[in-house]
Amino acid sequence: MGRSSARPWEAIGRYRRYWLSTFIILPACGAGLMLVQVLADRLPLWLEIPTLLIFVLLFAWISAGFWTAVVGFILLMRGRTDTVPGNPELRLAEPRPQSRVAIVMPIYNEEVE
Repeated sequence: MGRSSARPWEAIGRYRRYWLSTFIILPACGAGLMLVQVLADRLPLWLEIPTLLIFVLLFAWISAGFWTAVVGFILLMRGRTDTVPGNPELRLAEPRPQSRVAIVMPIYNEEVE
């Protein structure tokens, strides 16, 4: 059962998240299957499973960074910098002066003034 959205930017965001998730999960699972073939009969099962889980998790993390960069590069090369979906009502809203922002920076061996 599909959900229809009254706001088009939500549908665009859902579509993009779907494809980004697909581009992240499929290579990670494929690499995991290859690792299973490599590790077959080389490690005990109690060691193979955590190795495989950590490998797939880290591969997905690297894949997420890669695909985010690729999509960003393609959008920049096409000259489309306004393609971030978001609520246009919030984007056009005035900033709230009562909001506070903290810029935190670690200090090491320096006097705090």
